[in-house]
Amino acid sequence: MNEKGEKIFPNHKGHPEHEVELKSSWMLISKTHLYLGAVLVFLVGMLSGGGYYYRTSMNLAESLGATAVAQPSNNHPTVLVTGGLGFIGSHVVEDLIANDFNVVVYDDMSNGKNFNKDVSAVLVKDITVVNDFSYIVHKIDYIVHLAAAISVEESTRLPEKYQRINVEGSRKVLDWAVKNGVKRVVAASSGATYGTPKVEDLPLREESATGGICAYATTKFEMEQLMAQFHEQFRLKSTALRFFNVYGPRQDPHSSYSGVVSWFMEQAKINGTLKVTGDGEQYRDFVYVKDVARAIRTAMLLKDDDFDVFN
Repeated sequence: MNEKGEKIFPNHKGHPEHEVELKSSWMLISKTHLYLGAVLVFLVGMLSGGGYYYRTSMNLAESLGATAVAQPSNNHPTVLVTGGLGFIGSHVVEDLIANDFNVVVYDDMSNGKNFNKDVSAVLVKDITVVNDFSYIVHKIDYIVHLAAAISVEESTRLPEKYQRINVEGSRKVLDWAVKNGVKRVVAASSGATYGTPKVEDLPLREESATGGICAYATTKFEMEQLMAQFHEQFRLKSTALRFFNVYGPRQDPHSSYSGVVSWFMEQAKINGTLKVTGDGEQYRDFVYVKDVARAIRTAMLLKDDDFDVFN
């Protein structure tokens, strides 16, 4: 229980509200005992040296949705990364740690489970649930907001889901940032906000975005507008980065969200056919995931007081 009387380990499927009892002729294990055992495992890991967050604790987070917390023992800035277990997020976490930032990951594990043992905490939480933000106990200096619903195809079938996560979820992140004195928010937008421009309109400028032609793009554009509003009303410094086609390590070629580069790489490894749709004259913009991570860190440390959008 925390100081509010809430359970640290939230209930999940398979862990109902009542005590789970495992009975035999000689043993009775209650949920309380399981909790105490989990805490003991975490504390042993903490005392054994090394990183703030140990694999045993990550396994607990993965299996129980647990919150494992270790207060940083240094004075380095702390960054909250929503979506930090995903493809792009895991590289951002890696880059931040390599540059002496403490990192708290906030992720519902819907799009990735790329755990990093050197983070300060992994909070298996949902950006659309206001109460979930109460589990953030660290002093957060910056937020990198990557959590989102990301399928163009799905967004046409389930536009309400994309409004709930990409717009209203982002609103909750921005609201928490204002209330907790966060220095700057950097959020992932999308090149899809430009729609399908004509060749004669290239190159595009940031002002060319219209909201795109699908619900996914529209919600990303609305997120940008929210960021502008929060800057206007609350002077919250923020930057939106419009990613195009990001590729690199940890991208799952079998995922419906994956890009063509990872799929081509997978086919090349198995001597498969590199299928090109259309006449082969089409073109796309690609950006390497580690360059994206570096761009996010650079944007996070901008010295201006504005709301910015960058391609």
